[in-house]
Amino acid sequence: MNKVTNIEPVFLLGTARSGTTMLGETLLSCHAEIAYLGEINYLWKYGHDFSFYDDIDECRYTDNAISVIRNQIVRQAIGRNPRAKIFIDKTPANCLRVEVLLRAFPNAKFIHLTRNGEAVARSAVNEWLGQAGSALDSAEVRKKPLLSRLYLTIKRKSNLRNRVFDFRSFVSLMAYFPDLFRLLARMLGFNAKSYWGPKFKGIKELVKSQSLNSVCYKQWEHCHDQAIESLEYVERNKILNVQYELICRHPRRELENIFSFLELPVKNEVIEQMVAKVINR
Repeated sequence: MNKVTNIEPVFLLGTARSGTTMLGETLLSCHAEIAYLGEINYLWKYGHDFSFYDDIDECRYTDNAISVIRNQIVRQAIGRNPRAKIFIDKTPANCLRVEVLLRAFPNAKFIHLTRNGEAVARSAVNEWLGQAGSALDSAEVRKKPLLSRLYLTIKRKSNLRNRVFDFRSFVSLMAYFPDLFRLLARMLGFNAKSYWGPKFKGIKELVKSQSLNSVCYKQWEHCHDQAIESLEYVERNKILNVQYELICRHPRRELENIFSFLELPVKNEVIEQMVAKVINR
């Protein structure tokens, strides 16, 4: 718990395309006492912005970097919801750095969301190819006028309001330009090579030697296994394991379990609204 704000850290830990957006953004963010931060990978890479990989060893973070990360996360949480008792961060790459999360927030809770690996891989392939409906460079987005596409991409990808908070973070913006330019190039119809999802050591070699479906499966497998291994060192009462498939089949039961774990009261009508969103998704 942060001693100054008393806001509780909760990490929604799950591989990319495992359902973390549905659980975090569509459902849990509806609660009046939750500050939902979404994905803040740029913050967790503070001091290592120019590293291609996301699995950066905890020992490489300075105390100052950890302090900046913690303070900026709390600041964003309060800015999103001043009444919040907890914040939820669902950055997929967090599966690769549980030790860093715990160094910043030693008393953090974890909701570990899992999903069938083959289903994750099939969904991830569409993201890599820009064929998912919600992707910034998807076929659906490409139908929009050019200026609309450029504006939407720069706005959502750059996130300048939160990303720039000191001189170092301003300079580090250059680290994100290559990804932004590749995304813009793909939106304009060029065959620009772009990585998607958490980047772990060895992924470049996989991309060169294996099919995209295999790469996506191994991306899921690596992140899934790393999260399970790291959570072995976390107190059992700080972890709630949740299955995506069970949320879809028994949303009320699973949501009630989640709010019990979070120790947040929730009105029956709020639960009903969330259940309806799962059923009608």
